[in-house]
Amino acid sequence: MKRKLLLSLISIVILLSVFFYNSPTDYSGRYYCTSNSNILLILKTDNSFELYNTLNKDFISTDGEYSISDNCISLKYSTKIKDSFASYPSYGKISGRNISFYPSIDSTNLKFMKS
Repeated sequence: MKRKLLLSLISIVILLSVFFYNSPTDYSGRYYCTSNSNILLILKTDNSFELYNTLNKDFISTDGEYSISDNCISLKYSTKIKDSFASYPSYGKISGRNISFYPSIDSTNLKFMKS
Protein backbone atom coordinates (compact mmCIF):
# COMPACT_ATOMS: atom_id res chain seq x y z
CA MET A 1 0.00 0.00 0.00
CA LYS A 2 2.80 2.42 0.86
CA ARG A 3 4.56 1.58 -2.36
CA LYS A 4 1.51 2.39 -4.51
CA LEU A 5 0.99 5.65 -2.65
CA LEU A 6 4.63 6.62 -3.11
CA LEU A 7 4.60 5.76 -6.83
CA SER A 8 1.39 7.69 -7.45
CA LEU A 9 2.74 10.71 -5.53
CA ILE A 10 5.96 10.69 -7.57
CA SER A 11 3.96 10.36 -10.80
CA ILE A 12 1.77 13.33 -9.88
CA VAL A 13 4.81 15.48 -9.06
CA ILE A 14 6.48 14.59 -12.36
CA LEU A 15 3.32 15.30 -14.38
CA LEU A 16 2.76 18.64 -12.64
CA SER A 17 6.36 19.69 -13.22
CA VAL A 18 6.12 18.83 -16.92
CA PHE A 19 2.87 20.76 -17.41
CA PHE A 20 3.70 23.87 -15.41
CA TYR A 21 7.42 24.31 -15.99
CA ASN A 22 8.21 27.09 -18.47
CA SER A 23 11.68 26.33 -19.69
CA PRO A 24 13.51 29.25 -21.33
CA THR A 25 15.02 28.79 -24.73
CA ASP A 26 18.66 27.82 -24.96
CA TYR A 27 19.29 30.81 -27.19
CA SER A 28 18.20 33.57 -24.81
CA GLY A 29 20.93 35.77 -23.34
CA ARG A 30 23.44 38.48 -24.21
CA TYR A 31 25.47 38.20 -27.39
CA TYR A 32 28.48 40.44 -27.98
CA CYS A 33 29.63 41.20 -31.50
CA THR A 34 33.14 39.86 -32.13
CA SER A 35 33.77 42.03 -35.18
CA ASN A 36 32.45 45.30 -33.69
CA SER A 37 32.59 45.80 -29.93
CA ASN A 38 29.92 48.51 -30.07
CA ILE A 39 27.05 46.15 -30.93
CA LEU A 40 25.11 44.11 -28.35
CA LEU A 41 22.25 41.71 -29.11
CA ILE A 42 19.96 40.55 -26.30
CA LEU A 43 17.62 37.64 -27.03
CA LYS A 44 14.80 37.27 -24.51
CA THR A 45 12.82 34.16 -23.63
CA ASP A 46 9.57 35.60 -25.02
CA ASN A 47 10.99 35.64 -28.59
CA SER A 48 11.76 39.35 -28.48
CA PHE A 49 15.16 40.95 -28.90
CA GLU A 50 16.96 44.22 -28.29
CA LEU A 51 19.85 45.44 -30.43
CA TYR A 52 22.16 48.20 -29.18
CA ASN A 53 24.81 50.12 -31.09
CA THR A 54 26.95 52.60 -29.15
CA LEU A 55 28.88 53.93 -32.10
CA ASN A 56 30.75 57.16 -31.29
CA LYS A 57 28.62 59.52 -29.19
CA ASP A 58 25.31 58.23 -30.53
CA PHE A 59 23.35 55.47 -28.83
CA ILE A 60 21.01 53.63 -31.17
CA SER A 61 18.74 50.84 -30.05
CA THR A 62 15.90 48.87 -31.55
CA ASP A 63 13.75 45.96 -30.59
CA GLY A 64 11.62 43.41 -32.34
CA GLU A 65 10.86 39.72 -32.52
CA TYR A 66 13.04 36.80 -33.51
CA SER A 67 12.28 33.30 -34.68
CA ILE A 68 14.55 30.27 -34.76
CA SER A 69 14.09 27.29 -37.05
CA ASP A 70 16.68 24.62 -37.95
CA ASN A 71 19.48 26.62 -36.27
CA CYS A 72 18.68 29.67 -38.42
CA ILE A 73 17.60 32.93 -36.82
CA SER A 74 15.41 35.61 -38.34
CA LEU A 75 15.12 39.10 -36.83
CA LYS A 76 12.00 41.17 -37.45
CA TYR A 77 12.68 44.76 -36.44
CA SER A 78 9.97 46.96 -34.97
CA THR A 79 8.37 49.14 -37.61
CA LYS A 80 8.79 52.46 -35.80
CA ILE A 81 12.58 52.65 -36.21
CA LYS A 82 13.20 50.11 -38.94
CA ASP A 83 14.68 52.69 -41.33
CA SER A 84 17.66 53.47 -39.08
CA PHE A 85 18.55 49.74 -38.97
CA ALA A 86 17.94 49.03 -42.66
CA SER A 87 21.59 48.09 -43.23
CA TYR A 88 21.63 45.60 -40.34
CA PRO A 89 21.34 41.93 -41.25
CA SER A 90 18.11 40.09 -40.52
CA TYR A 91 18.99 36.44 -41.17
CA GLY A 92 21.71 34.33 -39.65
CA LYS A 93 22.91 30.90 -38.60
CA ILE A 94 23.40 29.60 -35.06
CA SER A 95 26.28 27.27 -34.29
CA GLY A 96 26.87 26.48 -30.63
CA ARG A 97 27.24 29.72 -28.67
CA ASN A 98 27.79 31.81 -31.82
CA ILE A 99 25.43 33.55 -34.21
CA SER A 100 26.66 34.60 -37.67
CA PHE A 101 24.44 36.99 -39.57
CA TYR A 102 24.53 37.02 -43.34
CA PRO A 103 25.71 40.30 -44.81
CA SER A 104 23.11 42.69 -46.10
CA ILE A 105 23.71 45.28 -48.81
CA ASP A 106 25.70 47.80 -46.74
CA SER A 107 27.13 45.74 -43.91
CA THR A 108 29.69 43.04 -43.39
CA ASN A 109 29.21 39.64 -41.84
CA LEU A 110 28.47 40.12 -38.12
CA LYS A 111 29.39 37.39 -35.65
CA PHE A 112 28.02 37.35 -32.10
CA MET A 113 29.24 35.28 -29.17
CA LYS A 114 27.11 34.48 -26.14
CA SER A 115 28.54 35.71 -22.86
